Parts: sequence; structure tokens; C-alpha cells
Amino acid sequence: MPHPRFAATLTACAACASLVLASPALAQPGTATIMADNGALMVMETSPGQYNVIPASVAGIWPKMHTFAFDLPDDAQGLRSCKLHIIAWGDGAVRQGLVAHVAGPAAFTYTGAPNGPLNKVRLSSVTHPGTTAAGQAMASTNAGAAAIINGAAPLGQLYMSPTIASGGSGWGNYTLPALTQASELRFVWDGTGQTLNANPRNYRVVSMPCTGIANPVEPTAMKGDHFQCYQVMEGQALKPEQITLRDQFGRKQVVLGKPVYMCNPTVKTHGKKTYEVERPERHLVCYDIIRQPPPRRPIRVQTGDQFTSQQMTLGGSRIVCVPSSKKRLDGNDLPLK
Repeated sequence: MPHPRFAATLTACAACASLVLASPALAQPGTATIMADNGALMVMETSPGQYNVIPASVAGIWPKMHTFAFDLPDDAQGLRSCKLHIIAWGDGAVRQGLVAHVAGPAAFTYTGAPNGPLNKVRLSSVTHPGTTAAGQAMASTNAGAAAIINGAAPLGQLYMSPTIASGGSGWGNYTLPALTQASELRFVWDGTGQTLNANPRNYRVVSMPCTGIANPVEPTAMKGDHFQCYQVMEGQALKPEQITLRDQFGRKQVVLGKPVYMCNPTVKTHGKKTYEVERPERHLVCYDIIRQPPPRRPIRVQTGDQFTSQQMTLGGSRIVCVPSSKKRLDGNDLPLK
């Protein structure tokens, strides 16, 4: 098991950019077009019980089809736990229905697709006061969306209209947006064609896994030296003085203590790929942070390296690593070549 401070090396290293080297933001693009009689929006479930309304989706109001973009996770773990939910509602009085088209880098689906997940409309036990605006107000909060989704009943009877392009859907003729298979889009709802006015104040939900439209992105090898860090068993503490650190998470003042790690540039072989050392003279010395402001809140990030891409939750910083020279005192260094 690694030393507890080692787990924080990447998150706290103020001067070791070569360890993580400015990895780009890891996300995949998704797009959706939704419309409901009378309103709809999309929610991403990032992990079981964690629901986030996609702000750009909160405009799917009758009679306009609304197209928006959103980000999908690109790591296998994030995709496996990710679901997309579309919540739809009526105005509490008249005929109701939903049309949707959702696309990612790998695939797309839509209401009306053969055996498509968006055809499976579920009736939620949660109701709204009976107007389009009131329905949107309740559904557009994360807590409200969670209650609606969790209150959706198991799949019951389904309704699917004729294609919108045919003019026989019952919702009039539309100039459809330029979507793949747009001519096959249909309105869906729960029940039968004779019961579209039933339960007019109850929300409806359709759901699909993010893996239905996206695949994991292979980890990206970032340029820069790798380091192997050795625990410092004996070293001198620094003179206590306040220094200022500023990184992509913020700015703060800290006091450093003893050296806790010395890191060598390292040749690494992973599978058939060998990563050579570019700057053999550049080492790192990592100092313990003994005084700093309390962390404000956990930070969520997504990282990518030669091993994997993954999502992490970060706590407070623990060490600061600075570039250093090194001379071995009990023998000679081994060659890296």
C-alpha cells in the first residue's frame, strides 16, 4: 500500500507539471433535440442517485423543437454509471406526447426507432399543479428531477404515433431539423391512442444508458518525463516561512516543512511501449505542507494517462514538489540508457 502522502502527489504538486502535463478536458460531445406537448428537459444521472438537470435542455416547450449540446464522460467507469433521462409533462388538460432524438460520438437513437429505449415511456407518480410553467419549475431542479425519475412506474402500455413526416401524427405538420432518420421520428407517450389525456398532471420519463451513444475513449499518453518517488527517511526541515501557491484550482498561502519524497526521472515500459527520459538532470524534491487554509470543498476532475482515464474526487493538497538537482553520495548513478 502506498504511503498516504503519495496518493496526493499529483493533486498537490505545484512545480511538477511534467507529471500530469496539462491534460486536456476529457469529455465527449452529445446532442439532443426534444419537444413535448407541452414541455420537456433532459437529466444526466452521473452515478446511482446523482441527478443533474442539463441547463441547456430547459427549453423544450411546445410547439418548438429544441436542440442543445451536452458533455458525456469518456472513461469506461463514467460511462457505465451514466444514464440520460428525459422528463416530459403536459399542461394539465389536453393531448400529450414527446418527441426526442439523442446522439453521441458512437450512435444515436430517437422516439420511433425500432426497439429504441426512448419509446419506453414511464408514468411518474409525481404531479405538477397543472400548467406548463409550473411543470417546468418543478422538473428543472435537481431534487425535483430526482423525485420525478424515482417515482416513474415500471413500463406499462405504450403509445406511438405515425411518423411526424407523414403528417398523420396528430400533432400537425413540422419542418423537421436536419437529423439522421428525422423522417422516422414519432411522438410517444404511455397508454393507448384513446388515453393520451389520462393523468394530465403526471410527469412522464424515458431513460437510456450513455453507453448507447458513446464508447470509452482510449487513454492518452501525455508527453513529459515520468518520475519514481522515494520516501525521504532523513532530511532537514525548511525554515518556516509563508509562500504563495497558485494553480488551476486557486491561490493560497502555505508553510512548508520537511522533504518527504525525492523523485527520479524514470524510464517506463508499458506493454510494448517504452517512455524514455527527456531531461535526466531534472529531479523533484517534495515538501510536506504543514500550514494552509482549510480546503473549501472537494474538487471533481477527469484525468487521462497511459493506464486509464477516470474521474476523481480531490481533497486538500498535501505536498509541493520543486525541480531539483541530485548527486548520489553513496555510489554512482546507473545509466538510463
